[in-house]
Amino acid sequence: MSEVEQKEEKIINFDPILPDKGILFYEECPSEYEIERPILLPLKSSTQVRFEQLQQEAVRVWKEKQKTAKKN
Repeated sequence: MSEVEQKEEKIINFDPILPDKGILFYEECPSEYEIERPILLPLKSSTQVRFEQLQQEAVRVWKEKQKTAKKN
């Protein structure tokens, strides 16, 4: 028996899913399927932020008073 070599093609051709020309196809969905963007609320209210700032300021002033009291 003689062995006959067969050349195998090692090239795989895929069907393009999207064209490579920079064109994108899309389908618009009906308006009843659209999801409204959520309304973003602040994590803290402005009153709470101001309260925390005043608290930090009070702590800073208290520490400074403690330092000056130790020096005198």
